[in-house]
Amino acid sequence: MTALDAASLIDAFTAGEGFPEAAIAACLATPDAARPGLMAIVEDRANGGTGALSQHDTKGDACFVALHILAEQRATEAFQPLLRLLQSETQDLESLFGDAMTETMGPILIALNPGDFAALEAGIANRAADAFARDAMMVAWAHGVLAGAVSREHARGFLASFPDTVRPEPDSFLWGTYVAIAGDLGFADLAPVIDPLFTSGAIAMDEGGFRPADPEDFGHHLKAARLGAENEANHAAWLASNRFYPFEHTLDTLRDWSWDGDEAEWEEVPFLAAAEDETPFEKD
Repeated sequence: MTALDAASLIDAFTAGEGFPEAAIAACLATPDAARPGLMAIVEDRANGGTGALSQHDTKGDACFVALHILAEQRATEAFQPLLRLLQSETQDLESLFGDAMTETMGPILIALNPGDFAALEAGIANRAADAFARDAMMVAWAHGVLAGAVSREHARGFLASFPDTVRPEPDSFLWGTYVAIAGDLGFADLAPVIDPLFTSGAIAMDEGGFRPADPEDFGHHLKAARLGAENEANHAAWLASNRFYPFEHTLDTLRDWSWDGDEAEWEEVPFLAAAEDETPFEKD
């Protein structure tokens, strides 16, 4: 039986003795008992990552796992701590969450959000926050528009003013998110706002020649949204491809990101290393 206090959960999630299926399953099976320990892990990290629990969870793996479990449990009390963590200027979010920032973080925010879309808009507009964190917030915000929790009138106004009020850096990843979501939400009438961004210098290449969005991207997303509305199967695939869904299936997702070989050969590797590649632990 897995002990469900915070320190014991950190030990169970980070022991390096194989995928911690039993510990995750115990948390999912007894949500009320597990939630205080899971929340303590997340809150300690959100409060700066200098507390005893975060020092015990040195690589952040336990926080990573805890957030996914809390999202599957729809633990809305984790929403505000997660927003604080995502906007931290001292935490290394890439080390904590890796590719999960652009894979599951949006769905996690969707699952945890109690309906506070103003907080998401404030986070999106926070120029000090990580661009990938703001991307996840925009995904969660767009889901609110699709679900009717945010009015289309308000959403259009937010997106129309985005280039002036949010004003990402010209080479920011967030521009790609903005152009995509404006198209995903079907705001074709925003073309006079979006098209000039590519000629005015608002969106530009970085030193490596990477541009966060291309002029044709807006049209591609408009077309994909129309195709996605044609039938139920298309719509489900479209939602999934754009991350417009609340996170679930913790065990399956994290197991897929973990090495599935012989546990006797397990080497202590953070979950996040597994998330960096589809087959990260294949032996040569």
